[in-house]
Parts: sequence; C-alpha cells; structure tokens
Amino acid sequence: MACRSGIFAIAHNETAFHVFFLRVIKYAALAFAWLAAVICATWAFGALYFDAAGTFAAILFVVALLAIVIFVRGKLLKLAIA
Repeated sequence: MACRSGIFAIAHNETAFHVFFLRVIKYAALAFAWLAAVICATWAFGALYFDAAGTFAAILFVVALLAIVIFVRGKLLKLAIA
C-alpha cells in the first residue's frame, strides 16, 4: 500500500549538496532575522533616547538587550525575546 514513486525516493535520498544547501539557507535566514532584530533594537533605542524617556531609559534598554543575549540559552529563544 505504500507509494514508491520516484518523487518520494528522491526526497529521501539526501546528498551532501542537499544537506549543505539546507544548512546555508538556515544560516542565511538566521542572519537575516538577527539583522532585522538589530535594526529594530536600534530604532527602539533612538526612539527612547530622542522622543520618549531620555538617556536613562535608552541605556537601560541596551543593558537589558545585552543581558538577554548573554544569559538566555538557545538561538531562537534569544531572537524571539530580543
């Protein structure tokens, strides 16, 4: 009853190139997500510094972000919290 067509056989046959390509896509997506997080954090810092609460709140924000990056484990959890 199992379907043994050629498409499924190709999908299960992982070559070294396939694994390398998936790893490159994974790291490129992670780098893009971190770049977006850094841009958003920079924007938030500027908003706090210039518009809202002033220097103290902006510095506290940066210290909190650095603490998150240093003390939280897991790449995706760090990114989600930041």
